[in-house]
Amino acid sequence: MSFEVGMIENVFYVRWKTPSVKDVDYLMREFKNAFDSTSDPIYYLAVSPDGSPAPDKAIRTKLAKGLESIVHKCAGIYLVFEATGFKAAIKRNVMTGILLSSRKLRSVKIFQSEEKALDELRAHVDVDKFRKQMSEVRLVHDEADGDHSTD
Repeated sequence: MSFEVGMIENVFYVRWKTPSVKDVDYLMREFKNAFDSTSDPIYYLAVSPDGSPAPDKAIRTKLAKGLESIVHKCAGIYLVFEATGFKAAIKRNVMTGILLSSRKLRSVKIFQSEEKALDELRAHVDVDKFRKQMSEVRLVHDEADGDHSTD
């Protein structure tokens, strides 16, 4: 499984493991479906966990284009690159560079931890309810035998 994805409360949540270009296409379709199914503002929260590999250039380019295509539909975009140290700092800096190169993506916020992103979302989302539902989603993913990768 290369990622977890779901609509929880009004948060479109993605937790990457090892992304592929096809995963980004799938993810953008899922976001469009989520957006089309509600009139509420949607917040996009993507997490790259500690230890996950940095996406290659093709994936970074696809992610940037994907984010550009949904940014106008989002009340906020929150990207989390967990981990500390030099490697994690480089991941955050690379993504910051990508975001700054696009006028459309300058409002995206980058965090070091999911907790800090959720603290920021607290004004818009019932974070306690989100956490409870997220833990249930993770249990389902952990117990699932299927592979959600589109490779």
